[in-house]
Amino acid sequence: MRDTYAQKISDAAGNKISDAALADLDAAPLVYDHGRRHALFVRNGDVFLRDLSSGALTQITRSDDDEAEPQFAGNGRDVQFHVGNDWYRWSPGDRLLLYTDGLVESRGPHGDFFPEGEIATALVAADCDHALDALMTAVHRHTGGSGHDDMALLLLENGASSRSAANGRHPTQAAAKTLTVP
Repeated sequence: MRDTYAQKISDAAGNKISDAALADLDAAPLVYDHGRRHALFVRNGDVFLRDLSSGALTQITRSDDDEAEPQFAGNGRDVQFHVGNDWYRWSPGDRLLLYTDGLVESRGPHGDFFPEGEIATALVAADCDHALDALMTAVHRHTGGSGHDDMALLLLENGASSRSAANGRHPTQAAAKTLTVP
């Protein structure tokens, strides 16, 4: 998150706003869910979600783009916003896999690349750790255990689902694996 400063006209130096005071700076207009338990807003071009019962603040986006018009979908849980003419949706339970080329360029014994369908199959595991373990197992099965490239995997999950809470982690999930091939 970007730092926020208060600047008085009569003062040469700006003062950094404390984290506790940032809660009072939520940008207007706030957009509420149907039960008025959560609010969305844009600050510095990024979308934020405020839990109104606990005061917890979750940054949904962090980019150089100017996200706009955040809203809750009709189901009251999914967050939607747009950048220019492109609309985006972030739903509870959604997962985002970031990976290096070592994953998709893993070759089988006949020179074939690792199939994308194997990635999708692994990602449905119960939690992020199990999903990455399943993905690494599939890669080893495909390559016969002989990797030829380094591989880094980072799996993120929007954790407002019961699936995430079951493993005892904070609702925003993340798991990472790194495989180094000499």
